[in-house]
Amino acid sequence: MKPAANPSRFTRVPLLVGLAVAVIVGLAYLAWREAPAASALDGQTLDWRFRLRGERVPGDEVVLVAIDDRAVAALGRWPLPRQALADAVRALNRGGARVIAFDLLLADPEGGDGSGDRELAAALGEAGTAIVPFAFVFSPNAAGGPPPAFVARSAYRIYRLPDAARLTGTLAPTGVVAPLAAFGEAAAGTGHVSVVLNADGSLRFDRTAVVHGEDLYPSLSIEAVRLFLGLPREAVAVTVGEEIVIGDLRIDVDQDMRLAVNHYGPRGTFPTLSMADLLAGSVPPEAVSGRVVLIGATATGVGDNFVTPFGRALPGPEHFATVIDNILHGRSLVHGRDALALDLLAIVIGAVLAALAASLRRPLLALSAAAALLAGWGAIAFAAFAHAGIWLNGVFPTLAILLTLALVTAIRLARDRRLLDEAERRRANLSRYVPPSLADALGGADVAYGNDTVQQAAVMFVDLVGFTRIGEHLSPGEQLGLLRAFHARVEAAVTAHGGVIDKFVGDGASATFGLASPSLDDAASALQCARRLAADVEAWAWERAAAGQPPPAVGIGLHYGPVVVGDIGGAAQRQFTVSGDTVNVASRLEAMTRGLGVVIVASDAVVECARAAGAPDALAGFVELPPQPIRGRTRRLGVWAWPGEKPGPNGAVKA
Repeated sequence: MKPAANPSRFTRVPLLVGLAVAVIVGLAYLAWREAPAASALDGQTLDWRFRLRGERVPGDEVVLVAIDDRAVAALGRWPLPRQALADAVRALNRGGARVIAFDLLLADPEGGDGSGDRELAAALGEAGTAIVPFAFVFSPNAAGGPPPAFVARSAYRIYRLPDAARLTGTLAPTGVVAPLAAFGEAAAGTGHVSVVLNADGSLRFDRTAVVHGEDLYPSLSIEAVRLFLGLPREAVAVTVGEEIVIGDLRIDVDQDMRLAVNHYGPRGTFPTLSMADLLAGSVPPEAVSGRVVLIGATATGVGDNFVTPFGRALPGPEHFATVIDNILHGRSLVHGRDALALDLLAIVIGAVLAALAASLRRPLLALSAAAALLAGWGAIAFAAFAHAGIWLNGVFPTLAILLTLALVTAIRLARDRRLLDEAERRRANLSRYVPPSLADALGGADVAYGNDTVQQAAVMFVDLVGFTRIGEHLSPGEQLGLLRAFHARVEAAVTAHGGVIDKFVGDGASATFGLASPSLDDAASALQCARRLAADVEAWAWERAAAGQPPPAVGIGLHYGPVVVGDIGGAAQRQFTVSGDTVNVASRLEAMTRGLGVVIVASDAVVECARAAGAPDALAGFVELPPQPIRGRTRRLGVWAWPGEKPGPNGAVKA
């Protein structure tokens, strides 16, 4: 017999599945976390975290001077005259602005006599801390060439390449759109304003450094922070793929030198002044004193607008203001190596916990644990974001959890199906030797039944009359075939009337009616079963007689009363059965059929119970006999006999 499955093996399988899923998903994370689809989906989960967290108030170090609709209307044209920009720079310088940064590409001369360009260059030089932007070109068809000298001077002076990595970048610029040389030479610094959007069109990063040639060039935000802190370029140190250090400030960056932006709110979150008011002299000095002032376009149809978690039209200058504030206050999101390690840890822990949840015995408990695990992971990801500024990946740990849940559940269902099939097979095998209604209880018991119960039941004893005489002329194989044919008829009759075979003993058998669920119908069912069996054996006897074979006969005894249901036997092998006086009397009644020359003898108890159940048909043909002595009992027992008809080939006589 094949040994039963080891339960401990099944407890290890979910953990092995969870670890395998963790390895696969972890490798997929490392390979494809920046793939467009995965990045866009993760970005959406980040946007949900931003909205759930709500808006934040920035510091007071940054203010915007907007070239808005009022300014364009007041000056009557776009782009604004360079003289107006020069006047704005001088006004901000007089107001005490610490840094003046343009978010305007001043790449083309104004035209005319060039006085406006000369005035702006002079104003930039007077300010001492002004920044003009440049932009990288990424089109393969664009003209290349080295950047101008004033742009090259802005490159990071100190950088380190971990593990001797070669200086590369995912973005490969082919050229530079630089401001006029006069502006670049006069300004205190330059920084790039190139923005790369995510696959879903949202703006989530600032490119703190872009590789061009053999150099790394800082963003406008980095240059603004450096000048705000009054530091030389040598005070900025870059570890490629890990961090940027500006004086005492540390900026976490990812492998592509991106700073993950911590957005504060929708358009208008930062204090904004109109260029029209600045040029009109109505902006008080304290509004700009000691601050970084960003000059950029916000007028309708002018300038860049970006999609963020809080809106779909964030002006470019406000994006750079957010990045500058992130750096100054250490609020940028952690999205570099530390977050990567936490993501991998979350993948492993999530897969293992999902395996344990899916392997819980009760399906409802397993489902609840799985739901709690997913909710818990969401809560952890949000708490890490809202309270520690850590951007945990929302896609791959969730994928690890769901994939593990699906696989372990599928394995569990397959295992349960296999165990169920095995149980059904064992039950079917057991049902060949014990009543089917008892097979489940016996097969599932780890110890001896040991639960004896007393209940009312109808008991039937059957014997193949004259088997010894008939078998005298048969071979052993023919005798066995005769017994099997008889037993098959007994089984068919008993099963058809809701009884269970207690046992087959040689040429006899015993059956019980009402073992599973006792009722008043049990005695009537026993009577009907006995009549059917008698008719079946009589027909069988005619067939054998017609074939020249000795015809069999049957004797049946029926009694109704209390029985004890339990098991008997030794320590190693036991037998489930019914016992008690009712069983003994039924056996005596079956033996009485020979002396009375009838097929069925039923006790008064059987007849009375059948009448009480309203089954007169079951009593048709029965004749009441005088009370009969029962061997082993002192009192006589009222009995009924069947049939009262003429004898057939089975030897029955009229009572």
